[in-house]
Amino acid sequence: MIGNFSNKYQKIISVLGAALLFLPKINLISVAGQSAGIRIDDIVLLVLAIPLFLSFKLNAINKIEMYLGLMLFAFFLSNVFNTYFFNRSNILYSFRYVEYIIFFYIGYLYSKNFDINKLLIGFLCINGSIMILQTIGLMGGFSSEGFVDDSSARAIGLTGGPWEIGAIINFIFCLLVFGNTEHPPVSNKRLYVIFVVTFALILLTGARMPTLTHLVLLMIALYRRSKVKLFFLFKIAAVIIPFILAVLLIPNKVVSRSENLLSMENIDLFIYDYNHVKLEKDFKGFPDILYSDDADMSWLMRMAKWTYALRAWNNTSLTYAIGVGPGAWGPALDGGWIRLLTETGIIGLTTFFLSLKRIATISFSTTAIVLSLFINMLMIDIHIAYKAMSILFFIAGYSYSKHFKTALTFQSI
Repeated sequence: MIGNFSNKYQKIISVLGAALLFLPKINLISVAGQSAGIRIDDIVLLVLAIPLFLSFKLNAINKIEMYLGLMLFAFFLSNVFNTYFFNRSNILYSFRYVEYIIFFYIGYLYSKNFDINKLLIGFLCINGSIMILQTIGLMGGFSSEGFVDDSSARAIGLTGGPWEIGAIINFIFCLLVFGNTEHPPVSNKRLYVIFVVTFALILLTGARMPTLTHLVLLMIALYRRSKVKLFFLFKIAAVIIPFILAVLLIPNKVVSRSENLLSMENIDLFIYDYNHVKLEKDFKGFPDILYSDDADMSWLMRMAKWTYALRAWNNTSLTYAIGVGPGAWGPALDGGWIRLLTETGIIGLTTFFLSLKRIATISFSTTAIVLSLFINMLMIDIHIAYKAMSILFFIAGYSYSKHFKTALTFQSI
C-alpha cells in the first residue's frame, strides 16, 4: 500500500510514528508484575498498523520481512507451547516485536518526505538537555518502574532507563558518523566532536555496556578512515587511551559502579550458584543473592538470574529447542543473549540472529547499529527495550528505502 498512499497520508503516518519516539514511557493501564502496560504508543501503533496489515501482500515479501516473520513465528510458537503445557511465559513480549516491526514500515514511509538525520539530532538534543537537567536534580523521569522524582544518580532522558538511552545514543552515533545515501560520513573533526558530546551523555547514565560499545564504534570509525591501516594502532593509542584514562581517573558513575567487576570472586560464585540452584515447578522469582564484599553487585544480581535461567533452559529437550517462553523471566534478566536463548530456545535465538543479520546488510550504518545492539545484549535486555528497538527498526526501514531500489509492495484497500 506504500505505493498507493497519497503523499498526504504518507506524511501523516510518518509524523505520527516519529512522534512516538519522543513520548515518555507512561502506562495508561498497568499490567501486574510487568514494567510495561498499555500505553498511548500501543493505541497509535494499532491504528497505524491496520491499513498496513490490510494491504500486505504475502507474495511480495523481501528477505528481511521473511526472516522477521520466521522470528515472530518462533516467538509465538514458544508462547503457545509453554502457556498450554506449563502455564508460563507472557505473549505480550512477542507482541512487542510486532510493534517494533511496524516501525520498520513507518521508517520506510518517513524516508519519502523527511530527513532522518534531522529527526535523530533533534531526539539527541532534547534527550541530552533533559539528561543534564536530571543529573543536576531539576527534573525526574518516567523509568520502567514508573515516574521517579529524582534520577540524578543515573540520567534516563525520555526512555525507560539509563541502559536504554545509552544504547540509543550508540545507534544515533552510528548513523551520524558512518552516514547514508543522503549524508556522507562526517569529517574527522566532526567525528571527534560527535564522539565527545555523545560519550559525555553516556557517562551521565552510568551504563557500562553503552560506554564500552561507544569506544568500539570509535575504533571502527578510525580504522575505516585510516589510509594506511598500520597506523590505526597509533590512532587507537592517541585517541582511545586518553579517553580510557579519563574515564578511569576522573570520578564518574561508570567507574564507581565497576570497582569489583574483574574480581575472581564473580566467577567462583557463578560456578557455585549454577551447581546448587534448585528449579521450581512454578517460577515465582529468582533465588536470593549470595553477597560478597569482593564481588561486583550488578554481577551478583545477574548471576542469581542467569544460573537459574540456564538450568531451566537446559532442563528438557523441548526447552532446549523453544525455551521457556518469551516473558517467562519477567521485566529483566539483565542479559539479552541469555534471555533470548533461555526464553525462545535455539530456534528463537537463530531466527532473531538471522533477522538482525539481514538488517545489518542494508548499509554500513545498520551494520554498526546491529553490532551495537549485540554488544549491549551481553549485559542488558536491550532487545525488548521499546524505544531502543523502535528506533533501530525505524532506522532500518528508512535505510532500506534509501539503499534498495526494490520498493515494499502493498496492495490497494
